[in-house]
Amino acid sequence: MRGIVVGLVVLVAATVSATPAIAGPDDDLRDEARSLLKSYEQQGWPQSRCSLNAFMEGSIVVVSTGSLKLGDEILAVNGSNVDGSDRDAVPKLLGSVSPDATAEVELIRDGQRQDASVQCSDASIFQEQVLAGLKAASRRKWYDCIDLFEPPAQYNVMAAYWRYRCASVSRRASNYDLKAMLAVNAKNSVQRATYYPDSREAVVKALIQQRGALYPSDFEALMDVVYSWDNGAMLIADLTPDWAYFKRRTESRLISRLIDPDSARIEWPYGFIYGTWNVGILFNRETVEGYWTCGLINARNRMGGYTGSQFFVAVLSEEGVPKYVDMGEHLDLGCSNSVKLLPPPPPEFFAKEASEASPAEAQSPSLAQELQQLAELHESGALTDEEYSAAKDRLLNAPK
Repeated sequence: MRGIVVGLVVLVAATVSATPAIAGPDDDLRDEARSLLKSYEQQGWPQSRCSLNAFMEGSIVVVSTGSLKLGDEILAVNGSNVDGSDRDAVPKLLGSVSPDATAEVELIRDGQRQDASVQCSDASIFQEQVLAGLKAASRRKWYDCIDLFEPPAQYNVMAAYWRYRCASVSRRASNYDLKAMLAVNAKNSVQRATYYPDSREAVVKALIQQRGALYPSDFEALMDVVYSWDNGAMLIADLTPDWAYFKRRTESRLISRLIDPDSARIEWPYGFIYGTWNVGILFNRETVEGYWTCGLINARNRMGGYTGSQFFVAVLSEEGVPKYVDMGEHLDLGCSNSVKLLPPPPPEFFAKEASEASPAEAQSPSLAQELQQLAELHESGALTDEEYSAAKDRLLNAPK
């Protein structure tokens, strides 16, 4: 059952798309279901054997709906030692144990070594439900998938994961409270990381990337748990992008494309979220992945008048390198339907930048810095030869 819990770590980073006309990445989900279904069938599912009603990473209980407690370290089952380096060690030991048996478990709980008698349940019940749900998903029968993964309480981890995924790609995705469904999965992921530290970095990174995909109250509650970890504050500090830098790079890219750069009025009503933005028309579409946002820009045209506020879209890499920046009326539909996914702008967007340079230098980059930035944009393909030449001329011929 390792794939069930492992999948929760990367769930958040794989589910936000900024394409209002398409329900979701259903091909990817269908293929994921097919692959997992094949793997479980090759393992001989369904198997009528003992289940301890818990999910484990090696010997550590990370999710439990039975008498085992979170954080329990399983040392032995029915006298057979558990190999903690094998993530499937406990299920392997239970393979020959009857589903109506009582398993004698030796464990460490709260630092104390102790013995416990754990009543088994029949693993085949859960496995049959999983196989049926995956078969539905592999055939793109999303509503059957959602219904089949309506969980008995003891199996809510996997059920919650697949119900959310199937709901998010269905044609009626807007009928479901996807933020609440995602919060259940994120909670499972954070809970797992609490007792399995090796997964913490991936979990925190996913939470930061998808802040806007969760209700603010759910996000804050999850981050409170992260801060309670011994290394939580450090992980948050290390993995949170430099939002002020993201803003500067985006504005530089936008301004370089304007006829009158000095007239630019740029508004930032939203922050960034990690996901995909689809570029182009329906049958010639390319997907750009990264941190994306929508904002508003207004500037003077060739006649000297302001054009009026228009949407802009920016997609940046995790390091803050612009991957796609565009603006104009053709973005109205996409941004209007997608901004509901975005978080509010971070405080860094409006804070004064700290610098050892003078205030004037902090606000205005040097000519060398601006030329270097233009060169980087040109080399990356972000600017055409003509755009690069025009922007460079404006810099070199600007009044001193």
